[in-house]
Amino acid sequence: MKFIILGLCFSLSAVAQGTLKSPNISGNALFLYRNANSAKEDNSTKRNGIDLQEAELAFYADVDPYSRLNILLAVAPKYTEDLTTGKVTQKFEVVPEELFAETNQVPLTTLRVGIFKAAFGKHNLLQAHATPFVDAPLGNTAFFDDGLSDPGISAALLLPTGWFSEFTAQYFRGEGENKSFNSRSPNDAVGLGHWKNLADISDALTVELGASYAQGVNSLGGN
Repeated sequence: MKFIILGLCFSLSAVAQGTLKSPNISGNALFLYRNANSAKEDNSTKRNGIDLQEAELAFYADVDPYSRLNILLAVAPKYTEDLTTGKVTQKFEVVPEELFAETNQVPLTTLRVGIFKAAFGKHNLLQAHATPFVDAPLGNTAFFDDGLSDPGISAALLLPTGWFSEFTAQYFRGEGENKSFNSRSPNDAVGLGHWKNLADISDALTVELGASYAQGVNSLGGN
């Protein structure tokens, strides 16, 4: 068994006081070299050699002192296999990974509406270039495939405690590509709650404790 992975990331950003007429812009590209026996078992999803894993172009701007707009476009290759010939073809897809408006005009509350990553755990919130490992944790891939991201609304409330404590409630449409939360009925949705706690142990050490809960109907009609 052999398994070799090398990753390389390039990033570029223009930072200024972003407005709707002149938003802040950042971009990055993540390249991956893979040489593994396991890649031969499923040519449609894992390819040996060098490839573009994902590229991202982000726009974010302040609408007013309390509100901001975020747009994140992701470019990634998609492999499809012809079941008759076994030939694998590559196509690039451009998808809005995140596109949302956010405001904190309500005291101690951050409201968000649009397409965004669900606040479930830690890994689901990370972009591809920010993940600590090339492959996602098994728990995430088993339940969320490439991640839980869908149109929805979110409210994050800062709780009145002696430490940083935040409770987030989110409601998603539940019609994305995620098989665990992709109902056939347009009336079904995904409800999610996340409780996040941060405490400073020292000036250089912080501990975080959180809990996440999500419920929805999958593509087979199960809960």
